[in-house]
Amino acid sequence: MKKLNKIYSNRLNNLRKIRENLFNLIKNNKDFNLRILSRELGKNDAYLQQYIKRGSPNFLPEEERFKLSKMLNLNYEELTPSWILKRNDKETLNVCVENNATTTNFLKLPIEFFSDIKISDKKNLKFSKFVFKDNTSNFKNFIYTISDFGIKKFQDNNNYILNDKKNFFIVNLTLDERDIINNVNKLIVKPLEKKYSSFRIDENKLNIYGKILYISNYVYIN
Repeated sequence: MKKLNKIYSNRLNNLRKIRENLFNLIKNNKDFNLRILSRELGKNDAYLQQYIKRGSPNFLPEEERFKLSKMLNLNYEELTPSWILKRNDKETLNVCVENNATTTNFLKLPIEFFSDIKISDKKNLKFSKFVFKDNTSNFKNFIYTISDFGIKKFQDNNNYILNDKKNFFIVNLTLDERDIINNVNKLIVKPLEKKYSSFRIDENKLNIYGKILYISNYVYIN
């Protein structure tokens, strides 16, 4: 147990150091700031600020680390957690591919990919492709996700997949803190597709199909 606690503590320190170094670099950069870089990554204006100040996400996805390193003329490894750099490539975890997202049946991902994420069972992990039309443009959007379909209840503020009569929707679920003191669990549901409005609902009235662990940026197609 002591060894595990030490590993966990070392990882937290490593993640904090990466965020601190990135913040100092951006602060001293005349061409970029947190808002501009967040937009360049295709994220909302506060994305990098939340990452640096709150550690959300724990560490940046590979694609975002690559983009930032190019824009800031930074060594890619300086944005990458040490245990990922030192990982044993033979230690992989198979993630089932569905919806014909790729030509293979499984994705092989390093175990460390899930080191800071609680999963129900590795058999419940799936790689999926979601396609939908954004009513704000003439393009179809698609994104890739890695989800845990063994999670059927709200765990924390995060992205989830809802099942409404076999129609699947990606939403962000947030616990409405105003109801906590009244011992009532109300969730704020914000659909990913902009044509749907956000709403507030009792937690037990949602049919949660799975929790999204990783989600890609939008890809646009005609």
